[in-house]
Amino acid sequence: MDLSRPDLRMPKWVVFTTGLLLFWIQGFAQKTPVTMEALLQQGVTAFSAGNYAQAAEAFARLESEFGKEHQYKPLPRTLLPIWGYAAAQSDDGPKAIELFERFLKEYPDEIQRQAFVLYSLAQAYHSSGQINEAIEVYQRFIEKSPDSPEAILSAMRQSDLYFELDENEKGIERLVGFSESEKVPPSLQAQARLRAIQKAQEIGDEAQAAELLLSRNWSINAMPELAVLSFSALRAGDFLMKEKRIEDAILVYRLVPPLKQLITVQQEKLRTLQNANAERQSLASVGLQNDAIWNDYYRNLIAQVAGGLEVLKSEDDYTPAMQLRLGQGFLLVGRNREAYLLYEALAEDETLEEDLRSQAHYRWILSANALEDWDDALVIARSFLDRYPGNPLAPEALYLIANAYHEQMRYEDAVSVLNDLLDHYPGHRLASRWLFSRGFNKTLSDDFKGARIDFEAYIADNPKGFQLADSRLWNGLTWFLEKNYDTALEEFDTAMQSIPSGHHVYPEIEYRRASTLYSKRDYDEALPAIDAFIEKYPKHKRTPEARVLRGDILMGQGRLLEASNAFHRVSPEAEGLYTYAVFQRGKIMRALEEYDLMIEHFQEYVDSEDVPQKVRVAEALYWIGWAYSQQDRRQDAFPAFVDALERYGDDPLAGETEQILQALQKLHRQYQQGETLLEAQTTKGNELLAAEDFQDYLIGERKRALDAKELTWFSRLSSYLAKVETKRKNHDRANAYLWETIEKVPTDKLDADGLARLGLLLQGEGYETSREYFDRLIDAFPGRPQTGAAYYGLANLAVRDEDLITAARWLQQFREETPLHPLSPEATLLQAQVLTDSGRSEDAVDVLEDLLRLKSARGRPHARALAGIANAYESAHDPQKAIAYYQRIYTVYRAYPDLLAPAYIRSAQLFEELGEPQSAYNTYREMIADERLKDFEEYTIALEQAERLAKTLPPEIPEEPASQSEEAA
Repeated sequence: MDLSRPDLRMPKWVVFTTGLLLFWIQGFAQKTPVTMEALLQQGVTAFSAGNYAQAAEAFARLESEFGKEHQYKPLPRTLLPIWGYAAAQSDDGPKAIELFERFLKEYPDEIQRQAFVLYSLAQAYHSSGQINEAIEVYQRFIEKSPDSPEAILSAMRQSDLYFELDENEKGIERLVGFSESEKVPPSLQAQARLRAIQKAQEIGDEAQAAELLLSRNWSINAMPELAVLSFSALRAGDFLMKEKRIEDAILVYRLVPPLKQLITVQQEKLRTLQNANAERQSLASVGLQNDAIWNDYYRNLIAQVAGGLEVLKSEDDYTPAMQLRLGQGFLLVGRNREAYLLYEALAEDETLEEDLRSQAHYRWILSANALEDWDDALVIARSFLDRYPGNPLAPEALYLIANAYHEQMRYEDAVSVLNDLLDHYPGHRLASRWLFSRGFNKTLSDDFKGARIDFEAYIADNPKGFQLADSRLWNGLTWFLEKNYDTALEEFDTAMQSIPSGHHVYPEIEYRRASTLYSKRDYDEALPAIDAFIEKYPKHKRTPEARVLRGDILMGQGRLLEASNAFHRVSPEAEGLYTYAVFQRGKIMRALEEYDLMIEHFQEYVDSEDVPQKVRVAEALYWIGWAYSQQDRRQDAFPAFVDALERYGDDPLAGETEQILQALQKLHRQYQQGETLLEAQTTKGNELLAAEDFQDYLIGERKRALDAKELTWFSRLSSYLAKVETKRKNHDRANAYLWETIEKVPTDKLDADGLARLGLLLQGEGYETSREYFDRLIDAFPGRPQTGAAYYGLANLAVRDEDLITAARWLQQFREETPLHPLSPEATLLQAQVLTDSGRSEDAVDVLEDLLRLKSARGRPHARALAGIANAYESAHDPQKAIAYYQRIYTVYRAYPDLLAPAYIRSAQLFEELGEPQSAYNTYREMIADERLKDFEEYTIALEQAERLAKTLPPEIPEEPASQSEEAA
């Protein structure tokens, strides 16, 4: 803002004063020499016409020739200000200074004109190069009118003069001081601060400029120079981004409107200023002394706003580039949804240049990744490749697709994308990263041999690579996951020798080495290894796990008391590990038959306020009661069990209550049979003791719970009663309990067991609402073993919907998080089905062969695995192998008629496809001979097909059982 040039227009009070002079002269024409009147007339006329040099000369002659006349003596009070003004406008600064100073000295009581004279005097000093004197005069003006709006204008002129003297801090300080004054109008406050910001940026003090921007709430209504504010904010935002002050940068970028909007607003501001100035001039009071000051102010301000507007119109649009930076800021501070929306709008804006749109599109993918919306990320990334196949960012977009597959647990798909990347861009700067990522995804898809090839290639080709240590770690882990513990240990030892001990991965390798020794059951070596880890890394994220592992190692050595002490050192902050440690200590006390300690231990866990979530509190109370029972203190066990149910029976987060109900049922039976004496301490306990039949009591308690809206307790009782009826083979009654629970109890009142059981029931019946139960189970009970039921159920729903990719993802999550779940065999069978339906029959066979090796899956799971393998071979167009596996079902697993019938039928049908009608006929006859299969639909098919084939077969061919004649298959 240049306020140094005086206004070229005459202030209205000057025009009025010249009129007064003429009127005064004419009134005394008879007493004034003709030449004096003529000179005054000449000067006033020239002044009014803007001929200031001629006016100044006339006024000078007037004083020179008639200054001693008595008629002249009243004139200087009025004449000096306009004479000084004329001298200033005709570039005679020294004369203007002389005249203004003379006026102030001779007429100190002339308050009306002092403001103008002081202001004009300061300008005259400035134009004469006397900067310090100009500053001093402006200060005199401010001190005379400290509360006037004109004072801020003087302060702003002072700051400009300080800047001319290169005293920048003084100038900035002056502006900031006035911008913080409550007496200064908001518009002038904003202008003063903005000028300070501009100067700070001019001299390279970006930090001060940023702070000045951030320390004020900027109002568009009070800010005429929006263009200046916008460009200053852009510059400050870029500075703050470089300084990693991202939140502040976002705040500053928010001050910058889109260019088109800024031009529109600036045009409106210019019109408003012009109208305000015109109105001000039309309404200005005649003789108003500071009129000149405001003329000067508005002239400069309007010129600046107009100039800024022209610059805006000629500028390239800064908006898209600024929005790219703003979006980056959003991503860096986790405001991912805002980044997503911003980048989406830019990427879809066809008016923008392709380069900028492609950048926005790529960052749109990053935003979807940050939101963990992997399905969306895949769609956006594929769209990027379709739009910009030759873009330099295309390889990185492909990698983002691989990353999205990884996050969806579609590891094989991730490997496929990474294969393409490494094949097509082997020299890319990120190729080594892709190589490691491929090895990592192969590991997670159980391709351990393939993973090692990638990790070893990375190690060989990147001796100083960023992921060298990670490659060595995971190379060892692939052997560990194959349970080849000796080789894993060798790899970990090699890694520790080749990696600096200060590397961030080094502690992880040490921990994995100790864990491998434990898995190998080499407890004597594992213990010093884990002790060394705990001593070296007391604050490491693995240390709580290490303390738990130390306890398990000591248990493996049979050093139970030391193991108990080790578990005791795990703090509540470790959450799940702490709970595990608590129950491991309880297990030790149980093994040592230290029942008093066991009671005290679990009671301490129940009463503790340091544990964030006591998810197994009901189980702890059960063990308290159990310990009492082992001491033959049934009279103490009974109230402990009852108390547990009263306190936590209606709490869905407190853990399961089935064991407690079982214990109470046993105590109740003993009490009813007179084997023990029990005393109740509560009404509920008395009601239970008074009941003759435990199940009748539960039925009544269930009704009471429903009436009392204790819906969690109602659902638990329903589940328990359903299990009782199932054992009695009263399946209809069992299902009635469960369906009533579904009807009466919302999902947020169900515990993990209830959500799992009811969700699977609904899913098995084909109800889409089962998804609500599974989602609630995953969200409300993360880490609980029951979540395996949700993963399995959701996989089944996906298979039903023919969404094999999603099904594979849920099954992968099942394997990773709940591999020991009771549904594990079922999940494996479903996984094989998904693989077969996806055209990966060979992988399906491998999965099912692994299931056949599990002794724990003998019986029906093995028979179903054989059927799955047969189905996989059918899909692979290998009917002979399929027949062999079907035959194993009806040869080895004859205890499962429901599996025999379809195996016989498919075997016979495949024989016919192979052109072996006799074998097909024999198979049908063997099936027909099994009376147990008469009620199956396949039995009727077998009768019809056997009759059909009998008419076509030669009578001399003897019939032999298919299971014997085809044994070679």
